[in-house]
Amino acid sequence: MSRPRVHPAPLLARLRLLQSAPAEKIPTGWRTLKEWRAAWGDMSHPAALRLVQAGLKSGVMEMRKFRRIRLDGAPLPVPHYRQTPHRKR
Repeated sequence: MSRPRVHPAPLLARLRLLQSAPAEKIPTGWRTLKEWRAAWGDMSHPAALRLVQAGLKSGVMEMRKFRRIRLDGAPLPVPHYRQTPHRKR
């Protein structure tokens, strides 16, 4: 059985449209690792990363990638972290 043929021009157009999408608005409470480091007293990158990874593993924090635009205009998915909202029992 042969695979269906993909026409490259429409696919290329779709990919370029995705790439040119604007940066996402970051909701309140989401911070990059660098921003968490500053909030926690400017600790080292490895120390902050260990804390965030422990928070992710235990469910105290969550991670989501938001689209940011680099200085050269290229889109970049950047991980952001936030404290998991408290659930009422």
